[in-house]
Amino acid sequence: MTRPRCCTFTNNVRHDSSMVQVPPPLDTALAAVEIALRALPNWDYRISEGIARAVDEVVDPIRSGRWQVADLDQPEKTVIGIRVENLLRMELELERGQKLDLRVAGEEVDVKFSMRGEWMIPHEAFGHLCLLTSFDEQKQSVSAGLLRTSVDSLRPSQNQDKKRQVSAVGKTRVKWLIQNRIPQTSIIGFMASMDLDTRAAVTDSSVSAQQRINRLFLAIKMTPIPETVVHAIAQGHEDWKRRMRKDASNKSSPEKVGYDVLRQSSPKDRKTLKHLGLPPLDRGYCMSIEV
Repeated sequence: MTRPRCCTFTNNVRHDSSMVQVPPPLDTALAAVEIALRALPNWDYRISEGIARAVDEVVDPIRSGRWQVADLDQPEKTVIGIRVENLLRMELELERGQKLDLRVAGEEVDVKFSMRGEWMIPHEAFGHLCLLTSFDEQKQSVSAGLLRTSVDSLRPSQNQDKKRQVSAVGKTRVKWLIQNRIPQTSIIGFMASMDLDTRAAVTDSSVSAQQRINRLFLAIKMTPIPETVVHAIAQGHEDWKRRMRKDASNKSSPEKVGYDVLRQSSPKDRKTLKHLGLPPLDRGYCMSIEV
């Protein structure tokens, strides 16, 4: 005889126990890792900027002239995950794990990266803690969270490398440290936010670095811009900072084409921003104003 499934009734609503998902027990190791990471000075800034810098370094717009992840071939895209792992270890000053990528609060942690939020977990990380990281090029945002991999947090099928993808259930169990955070210095993220005509104009290699910088600041006035973007658009010119300043010897310097650049790093410019009633700029940012 088949045993009937257990049902309960609450406020005259039938609840079938076979449909109820039992939440996982408290993971004290995961909690300890989260506490340890959050205790680091500027931990959220260091994580978000580390992820964004890894993407920038692999795309390498300053030397390669490429401006989006889509410009990379598949082997290069794979390198992003390795770079994220290395940069986060250095940025957060963490130990290398014996079996996995990191050792945090005495626990082994594997670092995984995805552009689409579809993380692939290798066999050696099954049952262990993973730091899941991602970069959304269209939203210009990064995310990072902790997950204990388990049977139901991973899809049953595996690829030829015996890696399994984080399941829909697994994604609901991620303990997010940062989610959809806009990094302050991302070159690739900022370029993705531009309209196509502006992006084409500021990356036009047929004109001078000064002309590209002028096009940037004239097209995007009164908007904070990461200085890393200016450096990239200058295509490696060592005097890129000088090209943002007034220069009597330069017939194309900012004040001669109708704008001035205010930089967060300049005490004088910070006073100007305050005098104009404008909000302060974040670290590493600049902004053009009309003159």
